[in-house]
Amino acid sequence: MERVNIDDFIRFMPEIQRYGTLLSMLNFAWENIEMNTEMNCPAEAKTILPTMASTREGFSLLEVQLIENLIREEIKKGVLEITSKAQVVVDIPIRNLYERTADVGFLATDDDIRRFLENPSPGNEEQTSIISRLREYRDKYTVYDEIIVLDCEGSIRAHLDTESSVEFSSDPLIRETLDSDSYIETFRKSDLRPLLDRALIYSQKIEHPSTKQPIGVLCLCFRFEDEMHGIFSSRP
Repeated sequence: MERVNIDDFIRFMPEIQRYGTLLSMLNFAWENIEMNTEMNCPAEAKTILPTMASTREGFSLLEVQLIENLIREEIKKGVLEITSKAQVVVDIPIRNLYERTADVGFLATDDDIRRFLENPSPGNEEQTSIISRLREYRDKYTVYDEIIVLDCEGSIRAHLDTESSVEFSSDPLIRETLDSDSYIETFRKSDLRPLLDRALIYSQKIEHPSTKQPIGVLCLCFRFEDEMHGIFSSRP
């Protein structure tokens, strides 16, 4: 069995330090007994001390082995606890991200968004209405910081982020999404989110309800960093 370097670990384990102190006190008691025997019973010490020395040596070895085993078990316990917590941290975003694949597919069939895209020149009332619809969806699910509706040429017809002035996108994900029969997941720098170094975007084409021809692209931008911060901050 691999040896454990006591000094590398015991300073982080106060309970085991306490056990080590108690064992050291016993070892010190053995030394006192030997000294008193040698001074007070010199004749008997000649036969007793070798036996006592051997016993003390065995006790010292046992002390080291006991502390090593305690440290090893404490490490094993810590690893199991950390592994369990790490698995939870991994499982939560996997589940949450998987649920986003259903969100983008559902919202891409929204009749209000389809009608909005079918109108090449919507008025202010229509524009306000569709933004309100997107905001309602974002507020309901709380995991998105931006929802974008584009036409097939990459022009942004509606979005929520008031700090972003983007009006057109040349991101390849648009063509990739239009050519796909499923959602597309993108995690990188994108001109759709110009203020971010990288963005997690779920996109799906929007089809005409009758002809099934593509009329646009829907993008749901996931709050990835906020989500991870929330997960880690909630774990003890």
